[in-house]
Amino acid sequence: LPLRSIRINAINSGSLNDNKSVSTDATLQLNRKLNDKGRNVTFRGRFGYTNNDNNQYTESETHYFQLLNALGGDSILVRNQYITTPTKNYNYSAQLTYSEPIARATFLQFSYQFQYKYSESDKTTYDLYQINPEWGIGEPLPTGYENHAVDSLGKYAEYRYYNHDASVSLRFIREKYQLSAGMSFQPQSSKLSYKKGNYMIDTTRSVFNFAPNVDFRYRFSKVSQLRFNYRGRTGQPSMENLLPIVDNSNPLNIRVGNPGLKDRKS
Repeated sequence: LPLRSIRINAINSGSLNDNKSVSTDATLQLNRKLNDKGRNVTFRGRFGYTNNDNNQYTESETHYFQLLNALGGDSILVRNQYITTPTKNYNYSAQLTYSEPIARATFLQFSYQFQYKYSESDKTTYDLYQINPEWGIGEPLPTGYENHAVDSLGKYAEYRYYNHDASVSLRFIREKYQLSAGMSFQPQSSKLSYKKGNYMIDTTRSVFNFAPNVDFRYRFSKVSQLRFNYRGRTGQPSMENLLPIVDNSNPLNIRVGNPGLKDRKS
């Protein structure tokens, strides 16, 4: 066939997922009015929790047309796997906001928020092809599969994330328009415990972000208005993306970590 000489690879695959998840969240908000001119203080607290248990059954057959096997034919990689990925996440935050009137319909607002996030994921991949090459999706797991975990295809990651967000803004409220402009400052710290195969690391990253924000609204009539909103944002690559490791869980989409990734700003 004309295309055979330029083909590189092809894959046939199938998967079945079984997912169980439990989550809850709660929010508490308290507001205290200190005078009739707009001086007030607000407290807002949030909490969230998620527990997820994901089980995946996969079959795949990858053909490498330009890599010959010992018999001179196309190389074939067969994977029959059972992948279990329990994850646990919880977070909480506390925010205090104070608004001070400094002129008619003009307010100076201060806000401080502390946020903590915890995430734990433990992925284990079992090679079922070694036990029973005829195993297929929908069949019971082979006896003794627990002894055939593949270290290079599993990983454990535990994140601890601490974020402080302090902001100051000026608000103007007029008959025809409203304008709010300010700046936020965000010292952040992240801690990662990571294990993949023989690679293990405990690392910490601290960054300081700042971002301006502007919100302008102009009312032409009761049913027509113009709004302009700008909120700057700075983000860092995930700590896992910075690790110099290879993720070959998908043989046709192999990913390599890049310690040289830069922050992104928008």
